[in-house]
Amino acid sequence: MKIAFLIIIAFALAFSAPYQADEFLLPGWAVSAGMGGMRIVGNWEGLSASANPALLADREDLSIAVSGGSYFESLVSTARAGFVFGKPDIKYGAALSYVGGDDIWLTTLQNSEEPLSADNRPIAIREASHYTTALDVAGAKKWRKISVGLSAKAVVKKIPDVRAFGFSLSAGTIWRPIQRLDVGLFAENISTYQLFWNDGVNETGLPKCGVGVAYGIPVSSAIVLGAAAETDYSLDEGFGIIRAGAKGTYADMLTFAVGTAGGTLCSGASLKFKNFLLGANLDYRSALGTSYSFSLGWTPHAR
Repeated sequence: MKIAFLIIIAFALAFSAPYQADEFLLPGWAVSAGMGGMRIVGNWEGLSASANPALLADREDLSIAVSGGSYFESLVSTARAGFVFGKPDIKYGAALSYVGGDDIWLTTLQNSEEPLSADNRPIAIREASHYTTALDVAGAKKWRKISVGLSAKAVVKKIPDVRAFGFSLSAGTIWRPIQRLDVGLFAENISTYQLFWNDGVNETGLPKCGVGVAYGIPVSSAIVLGAAAETDYSLDEGFGIIRAGAKGTYADMLTFAVGTAGGTLCSGASLKFKNFLLGANLDYRSALGTSYSFSLGWTPHAR
């Protein structure tokens, strides 16, 4: 008999519900994370292949980034690395992501041949781990006011004694009708999300559609303020949480951000120095505890 976490997974697998989406929503870049976890209109720098692929079009000719964090009082940890390169009007990118954790205890009944009772309670037999590793490869084309991107994701997943591999295709666009106003659309899993477990269970996650809006306002020669909001909808999960936030940038060097993801308080900051961009994010989820992450970006030219 397994703990409640594993029982939930078992029911999800039994009824073919797509147990796969939430880990990909964990933040990848400090400022977008601080604004509530933006992934449709938020800048992910060199990790942009993991978000709306149209975001690649606004990156430098070469941008490399890494990030890592601890989430929900160290329940899971993340590590990401990615890059974006290309010409001014077309960009390519890739990102490798890992999400995993320990402390999943497997249990069994004291007498496996008898039903659960007050005299036949579960006992812990060993500790297990879980992880998801994903590789995103993406490209984006930019015209005057619109960018369009396409990405492919390959996934390897493990929960204590079962493994799976999967894949999906996604597409997105960023429309900039006026300067500093971005309208984003993200069609995620347009191929459906296919996940194949080695115990013979196959899962299909239905497509998810997302929309976001971001706007920046220069208030002086050195200060720019910005705000953004986004959400998504899928046939199998319904409406997602609302991610919203605001940020302020000083001298194109120091940025502070604050936001919310479904009521969660988030904050983030980034600092430019020469060719580097260093960021940090902190959020607190009342039911799950504190999470934090750090990110570092680099380009060959000073920003």
